Amino acid sequence: LQHADLAISRSGAGALSELAVCGTPAILVPYPAAADRHQDANAAAAAEQGAAVIVWQHVPGEPALERSLWRLLGPRLRGAAASRDPLLGMGAAMQQLAVRDADQRVAAMLSQP
Repeated sequence: LQHADLAISRSGAGALSELAVCGTPAILVPYPAAADRHQDANAAAAAEQGAAVIVWQHVPGEPALERSLWRLLGPRLRGAAASRDPLLGMGAAMQQLAVRDADQRVAAMLSQP
């Protein structure tokens, strides 16, 4: 993931963790049958930070995913200036979501009486 320009992914906690640590911008497709619709909430949190775009699971043939791909990859494919590339800002925003010291936080919690 660290070498990808863009990922298309579900929005479970594990997937978002990996995307965040790698700083990979994403199109998130929340799994509609996930318990308590937690993937919707995860995707919304990433989208609110500018790290991802949400595309809801849809009937095949609906152009939502295609439109999002062109909007995000189009500037690169057309050779536009970096200032017009939405993926750069999304990648930086995704990195901000990473919890890089999670192992230390868990260890500290476990060592408390």
